[in-house]
Amino acid sequence: MQEWEQATLRERLEKDFHTLNFPLDAEYINMLHDWAMSAGGEGGKEPPRWGEWEFWCRPRFPEIRKAFVGKGEGKGEVTRLEELGFDFEGDRREQKHNL
Repeated sequence: MQEWEQATLRERLEKDFHTLNFPLDAEYINMLHDWAMSAGGEGGKEPPRWGEWEFWCRPRFPEIRKAFVGKGEGKGEVTRLEELGFDFEGDRREQKHNL
């Protein structure tokens, strides 16, 4: 088991076995969602499933946070990511254009 753990750490290029960096964290969230939903049944709260926006936002979050704090965090000055220079739709269009 220790050999497997060490091999996994080398593969992920990580020091902490229990940390999943992007995109492994997002893929894990979606795997848990799909697993929970496969159980069927009725009622209960559906767990989150990450879509295109969340996958776009996740690696940018440190930059977004820094820009948000720089604009006066909590003062109501910023209400949209575009005001901080982040444009999901524009990046999406550019990515599709480059395919």
